[in-house]
Amino acid sequence: SGINAEYVIKHTFDEGLAELRSQMDDLTGEIDAEYTDIAHQLKTDKGKGVKLEVSPVHGHCCRVTRKDEKGVRQKCAFEILSTKKDGVERKKREEERKAREAEE
Repeated sequence: SGINAEYVIKHTFDEGLAELRSQMDDLTGEIDAEYTDIAHQLKTDKGKGVKLEVSPVHGHCCRVTRKDEKGVRQKCAFEILSTKKDGVERKKREEERKAREAEE
């Protein structure tokens, strides 16, 4: 059977890993800043009207409740990724670039 396991190696083990950890921390900070900006644009709180998720298909993206989705429908900075019963997954175009870098 196919068991997916993820192993984590301490970044202090290798200088190259330490540099990658630093880059990942920077990207994580940038993604969180985008998440905060999206929540601010929607005039809602993080975790309520908009939630940051990591999708196996789309990577880092924000799920916006159907109620709050109406507020961003006309904003061209957002792209609809999918519509579900529990909300709409959207990604800000800048967030997409950062998410791709984080996955690398």
